[in-house]
Amino acid sequence: MDYERGWKLARELGVLIVDERCYKAPKWLFENVDRYAAYDRNGSGVYLGECCSLANRMLNALAEDAFMIGLEANGDVVRLASYVPLLAKNGRTQWTPDLIYFDNERVLPSLNYHVQRMFSMTVGDHVVEVEVEGAPEFRCLPQPFVTIGLDTGGFEVDFTDISLNGVAAEPVRVVPGDGRVVLPVRTENDGYTVRLAATPRARTEGHEIGFGVHFGAVGSPDSWEWHFGSWLDRNLTAQYTADVDRDELLPSIPFCIEIGRTYEIEIRVAEAGRRIEYRLGGVLVHEYADPGILERRFAAGLVTGKGRNALRVVNATAEETRIELVLGSGRSLAGARVTRLAADPTAGAPFEPAPAESAVSWLESAVFTVSPYSFTVVEWPGRLGQ
Repeated sequence: MDYERGWKLARELGVLIVDERCYKAPKWLFENVDRYAAYDRNGSGVYLGECCSLANRMLNALAEDAFMIGLEANGDVVRLASYVPLLAKNGRTQWTPDLIYFDNERVLPSLNYHVQRMFSMTVGDHVVEVEVEGAPEFRCLPQPFVTIGLDTGGFEVDFTDISLNGVAAEPVRVVPGDGRVVLPVRTENDGYTVRLAATPRARTEGHEIGFGVHFGAVGSPDSWEWHFGSWLDRNLTAQYTADVDRDELLPSIPFCIEIGRTYEIEIRVAEAGRRIEYRLGGVLVHEYADPGILERRFAAGLVTGKGRNALRVVNATAEETRIELVLGSGRSLAGARVTRLAADPTAGAPFEPAPAESAVSWLESAVFTVSPYSFTVVEWPGRLGQ
């Protein structure tokens, strides 16, 4: 794995700062809020040179903010972090998401921009540990059913010998433009096996994206895919889809599709996807075991310095939450400034203006409400202990 080899070399050479990259789905970011707490405090520092979620929706923006709370809490390891890409002209970009879109007449900041700005406007000199009691927890709902889906980006592919837990499906040819073809086989079992053979027959000139085998609750926001010929027909990649965003489940391995070759595919799923084996021609190629990390969709961080304090709260759940701020000094926070941005988790899209902006109010007491799918910043002056 390049990540492990890179860090091994950095340790051997005593590299001062290692440049990491992070383009991940919200699920991964929420699971890794505390990622850098486990890094060596006496080793190389980290520059998270390219960091973003995978879309411009509100849920992605909140995931980035929760992750940044973790970056800031581990600022002794994470020396620098930057969003990428920053600017994109509509109609002249090959990549999304971007932070700020523009055309010849307008500047179109995204929701990601607005939450990043709220974060940047409340920096401090010190991070103070925050204890959150009774925060809402997030757990994925169980899959209602399991089926198989097939798609292709640049190849005509014949799929044969298809079965799900021994129940056969008719052979099918899938060509570019068909979209995802969902097969009429299904099961409600937590453990199941997908078997099929895939034979690429022709390649579409100029399109090097391969074909994929989808399984799980195909068509829902929660499923998996084994993708053959991903990244310009260079890799074999185990992927998952959570909250609509597709992401790598495991590191890719080198792979190139051969026209006319039949690939014998077998996928064994156990415990509703907590364990998955991927076999090609009878050989185990990928193996996944769920690490069991809960998503921290409710996160809080407190910074202080320059005579001001700022509490940041991310609520990426559907639950409205009442918070009571309790300071050790017993000081009242009535009159504290509150900046809040809230939106539907699916709101927001590339090349469009953000569907919501932040609003300012003032606390009347130490108790306030955190809206569902919101980012809230509470600011008050003075030294924290006073």
